[in-house]
Amino acid sequence: MKYRYVTERENYEDLASGRVLLSQPGAPSFPVRLASEIFQRCDEYLPDRRLALFDPCCGGGYLLTVLGFLHGERIDALYGADIVPDVVPLARRNLALLTQAGLDARRQALTEMSAAYGKDSHAEAIASADRLRDALPQSIDLGAWSADATQRCLPAASIDLLISDVPYGVEVTWQGQADADPIMALLDAQLPALKPGGIAAIISDKKQRAVHPAYDRRLHDTLGKRRITLLQKPR
Repeated sequence: MKYRYVTERENYEDLASGRVLLSQPGAPSFPVRLASEIFQRCDEYLPDRRLALFDPCCGGGYLLTVLGFLHGERIDALYGADIVPDVVPLARRNLALLTQAGLDARRQALTEMSAAYGKDSHAEAIASADRLRDALPQSIDLGAWSADATQRCLPAASIDLLISDVPYGVEVTWQGQADADPIMALLDAQLPALKPGGIAAIISDKKQRAVHPAYDRRLHDTLGKRRITLLQKPR
């Protein structure tokens, strides 16, 4: 897959994991440029209104939070779920950075760490928080909870875009009651939540395939070690 929208290599250091956005073991980040490209590829098929997004394997909420900062003008809601309860508080804290109160609290924490330790990295993170303040989106409905991605967990026809970097078996692995094909089970479980014409964007490794007979495939390509598949629910 070639980049169609994000053709220039921009500086995304303000969105680096562990800088302002928070991180912890078992909650991997995601390439910011690729996240933006995939979102804009999905947007080609979606209606001209603010969108509701859901990541059923959200980990620490990094992917959703990045999209909120980069494309908040197109987003009305960001929801994340993960089967590992320990990462859900991290997802909530990261999503909260998309609010003035959440970002201010993070900046205050960074200021206190800078005063205590005097590290250059803290000063750089404070500067990043100040720049991110200018990128804060208008009000977005935010939520994160613990749930099995292969089980239904949202009301019918409540989301426009399902986007997920599914487990590869390196830092994180599939858990729960998934059958032999967990991506198929995920797509099956979350199909009712998608609005007619909604998109499911699945990012996996090259060994995994996102297929389901109830969806129409719009993109199936690779970039580096990742496979990107866009599937659309019929209207």
